[in-house]
Amino acid sequence: YKAYRKYILTGLAKPRPYIVLSGKTGTGKTELLHTLERNGHQVIDLEGLAHHKGSAFGAIGEEPQPTTEQFANNIYEEMRKLNSDHPIWIEDESRSIGRVFIPDELNNNLLLAPRVLIHLSRNIRGNRLVSDYGGYPVEELKASVEKIKKRLGGLKAKEALAALDEHDFKKVAEITLDYYDKAYSYDLKKFKKNQINELHLEDDDFQRWVPKLVELGEDLYNNLSSVNQY
Repeated sequence: YKAYRKYILTGLAKPRPYIVLSGKTGTGKTELLHTLERNGHQVIDLEGLAHHKGSAFGAIGEEPQPTTEQFANNIYEEMRKLNSDHPIWIEDESRSIGRVFIPDELNNNLLLAPRVLIHLSRNIRGNRLVSDYGGYPVEELKASVEKIKKRLGGLKAKEALAALDEHDFKKVAEITLDYYDKAYSYDLKKFKKNQINELHLEDDDFQRWVPKLVELGEDLYNNLSSVNQY
């Protein structure tokens, strides 16, 4: 077992041509990843493997999470199928996704990888959150708000809980976006400016934007290749 774990972690430590898909909450990064995959491009869906969407609301509607060790094993089993002669798209995540952690061996590589920062209007992002979560039981949504009550602030948390009682999901989305947008902007400061490549989308018809995203990804991959960064 120890030999297998060493094999997995050594494999995850290997530099690969990762391109990190980044963007604020509600941008649709996971759906965009799946759209890339349907179009024949290489992706690793960390949230799918973790059975968690990566926020206080991330466990809603998901299967039980694997152990952190099994999560690492699952990542590597997906990774070993991919070809380093082409970009590997992977979603921007904090080190913890629910109760599991991205292995340091992989996370260290992702922190150095180029990032494509997706921009989508706040109104569209709010509507996407309503669409994604509005159909779940109110009590589950309330429990998720309670998890970030201190970070939202007592008044905002109270407003969000009251809005849930009224089934005003758009208001809840606006309140939570205020918090998550500030947190995301803070986290983005730890990356070098030359790591961040911005792409502004006019809508969330992701199939429409795949060609531009792929073109940008190929440019980034070629830059990685030219300086032997993997």
